Amino acid sequence: NDIVVQWKTHGMPWQTGGEIVFFDLHPAVNQINTIFGGPNVVLVFTFGPHFSPFPLRKYIRALIKVRTALKKLLIRNPETIVILKNTNTRKVYSDILHRSDLLSSDMNKAFSMVFQGMKVGFVDAWDMTVAYDSW
Repeated sequence: NDIVVQWKTHGMPWQTGGEIVFFDLHPAVNQINTIFGGPNVVLVFTFGPHFSPFPLRKYIRALIKVRTALKKLLIRNPETIVILKNTNTRKVYSDILHRSDLLSSDMNKAFSMVFQGMKVGFVDAWDMTVAYDSW
């Protein structure tokens, strides 16, 4: 099997306890626009956690931009497989107002509405973490 796995960071917003090399952060949409795709290409994206401290409308705007980029990708090469993961439940140690599961639930509803009708696969991480009682 000739399998290559790549992980890439995305642009802002970014939350971390460590240092960030800002010149290496590229917006997800720009990265999607550079991918040609193909029958042997599988792309997996996860959205949500870094947007939780911000208003829901900022998250929705970002999702709409990603949707537009993914639609262009699937027009360029419809055989490309795209899988999207929504937010999952998590244990909150601080800043419960901006990182609660209630907000994540609203984000997941917006996520489902924005990508509804697209030829993509979904990983429902919310149900998986609730069912498994894990964070």
